[in-house]
Amino acid sequence: MIDSLKQFSWRRLSSSILQAFGTLWLAVEVTAYFFSERTWASDIKSGWWIFLILGVVIGVWRARPKRSVQARIAGTDVVVQVRICDLLKQSGTFIVGSNSTFDTAIEDNTIASSSVQGQFTIRCCGSVPELDQKLENALNPLTPARVLDKADKPYGKQKEYELGTVAPIEVGGKRAYFVAVASLNKHRVASSDRNGFLDALPRMWSEIRNRGGIEPICCPVIGSGFSRLNLTREKLIQELVRSFVAATQEAKFCEKLTVVIHPKDVLQGRIDMAEMGRFLEYECIYSIGISRSVNTVPEGTPLP
Repeated sequence: MIDSLKQFSWRRLSSSILQAFGTLWLAVEVTAYFFSERTWASDIKSGWWIFLILGVVIGVWRARPKRSVQARIAGTDVVVQVRICDLLKQSGTFIVGSNSTFDTAIEDNTIASSSVQGQFTIRCCGSVPELDQKLENALNPLTPARVLDKADKPYGKQKEYELGTVAPIEVGGKRAYFVAVASLNKHRVASSDRNGFLDALPRMWSEIRNRGGIEPICCPVIGSGFSRLNLTREKLIQELVRSFVAATQEAKFCEKLTVVIHPKDVLQGRIDMAEMGRFLEYECIYSIGISRSVNTVPEGTPLP
């Protein structure tokens, strides 16, 4: 409720009410053409309060803050949605942002209990050792980028994987893709940078395509919390959507992507859902046509 009030715009409300009154008055004018003008005008004047209430109700309904927006990717049946809700209450397979060593310990604060990974561990897993075993089985076929020295990382796991590496697991009846999006230092502090994050996204989608199913995917705004990325939540969502739309041009690997915004992120990030809806429409419908037209230009032809 509070996050909806945060998005409330008096300017949008006043504009919607005026549009509602304009539409109602147009209906009155058109109807009056077919009836006795005097009788119709008298009826409207006597019931002016109904006219007023109806206009305000329609205006408020149209101006209400949106909690979800979506668009279908042009030329496909894949839907991209941005929604304000609790990630772990949704259906589908979750993307869980993790670290490059896939550490899981909560008791020593390596993983914050309030993070998405921490909440997934607490709410969906039987125990941390069970989660560790699932991750180890998922990572066994992969070759780590390097093995860290105890002097560099005196705690937890030493095998470090490239950012964007995916470990698909199933635990507690929930399926999840654990994704390396940040690195931990010797003080248990996670961090990432813009270039590393943007490079990790295509690798993430590629591994999900190669190692996952076709079920709907629910993704938090990865990078917005303990990864300490210096990007706004709105920008992170846009980069997630852009990379996903580009990945679907290679092959279809899910029916629907839902980027989940936690209500507190709306309060902190000042995310405008109406603007986000316009971004989705452009990215999913119009940018596809632009990218295809560029790709089909004969080699050596100068672009406009």
